[in-house]
Amino acid sequence: MIEYMEYILRQYEKSTNWNRHNSYENITATSDNLLQFEIPDSINLQVSNKSTPYTFNTFELSNHKVINGSLSYLYTDCADMDNFVQTSMNVPLQTTVNTYQYIKPYYYYHNGSNNNIFNHRDFASKTLIYGRMYYPGSILEAMYCKRLSPFSQIVIKGLSSVNQRNILTLYWQQDKGSTCQEVIFSTSEALLGYRMLHNFAHHGSKLSTTLYNNSNLSLGSEFWLGIGNMLPGCSTTLRYFTHVTNTGKPITLTLSLNPLFGHISSSYSVKPSPGTTFCSKYEFNIYSIESKLSLGCEFWRSISMKKEDMGPSIESVDRKDLDYLNFGVENLPTLDKMKEFRNLKVDNPMYYHPLLANNSNDLINNVNSTFSSSLQKITREKSVIEKFVNLVNSTEFTSVLKMSTSLSDKNLRLLWEGRYKGFLISAGAELSTVPLDAPKTLNEEGSTTIGRPVWLRPAKFGIQLKYST
Repeated sequence: MIEYMEYILRQYEKSTNWNRHNSYENITATSDNLLQFEIPDSINLQVSNKSTPYTFNTFELSNHKVINGSLSYLYTDCADMDNFVQTSMNVPLQTTVNTYQYIKPYYYYHNGSNNNIFNHRDFASKTLIYGRMYYPGSILEAMYCKRLSPFSQIVIKGLSSVNQRNILTLYWQQDKGSTCQEVIFSTSEALLGYRMLHNFAHHGSKLSTTLYNNSNLSLGSEFWLGIGNMLPGCSTTLRYFTHVTNTGKPITLTLSLNPLFGHISSSYSVKPSPGTTFCSKYEFNIYSIESKLSLGCEFWRSISMKKEDMGPSIESVDRKDLDYLNFGVENLPTLDKMKEFRNLKVDNPMYYHPLLANNSNDLINNVNSTFSSSLQKITREKSVIEKFVNLVNSTEFTSVLKMSTSLSDKNLRLLWEGRYKGFLISAGAELSTVPLDAPKTLNEEGSTTIGRPVWLRPAKFGIQLKYST
């Protein structure tokens, strides 16, 4: 479950129309959320408050080895944060949990569904300032975020410690929808980096078997160079997101490659129902010939559904909803529109146009019928996908159980997250295998040992409670 300040940051991105999913940093967010979710390792309590419409603060206390905690403060000049930020009593659970990520196609931001993102006239530069002080370690963490234009922003992060070297990291990010670029510089080893993510699926593909193409194909890469030690680093990832047209279920596939370390990984994530999610990931190293298979799943529990409209039915969808395709039945050619071609000379190439045949009435009727059936198919596929997404968003979930395991690591990770009387609770444990060896006889020194069966023992466990007003 994300922290309160991370939740405020994501709502700030929504308020400023910044798409966090269109970044190479989050290209594998779905598989990471399902397989590598964070498990509490202590008893942790967080109390947060929105003191003013522009300021937020959090007090945290935990007993990890010793009593420690932190105090956080955040300020933003966004005037509409009240429309996005909710208390722990009312916030939807799927908003505070790192779970399956829905990727909007690139053309979604240009067909009128989200015009504010690319509206230059309404743009206003917004700022976010965040600070956090840890005690008793005397560590200070800070972040400054500034929107420069509708397509770019700058982020500055700093970490100051008494016993360690201070670190300052600068990010310049530019997101134009089709391509997202990041230039990064860190004072740690004078690290210089560049990230890029490009979306290929700008519109419906001609090779797609479905007329309504709601898929998205993205390719991203990152390049790093430590100027201080002259050590390079790079990786590339391919991501494909789509929906099953007959059921509306989303599917995400990723393929990653790190050529320097010879690491290859692929993941497959699917959400077969609003309350279940499954993920598998296979990793392979071409240098060491080692492989790793990881499996993960989520099971959501809901009590009721809201009474909002789940989406239009196939019969009730207006043909005006198909304007994003730039054609409709009313724009198809008719016989009256083609009369002007009848007076053309024989040597005119347009004289032999198929629509000028003797049976032009039947031919045009067949064309209209073909396009009409195609539009109905598009409407049907679009309605099924939208109904599934609306069903997930409108369902009131109360808790979620996460599980993941790795066949090579031989461990089991369990995490339960839910809400109880206004508190957001995360409780989990990680079970690992440890061989227990004992000598044949306790009195004989130097005796050989007998390997006992491998048992699962808790390597990490904890509980986290959050409350916000």
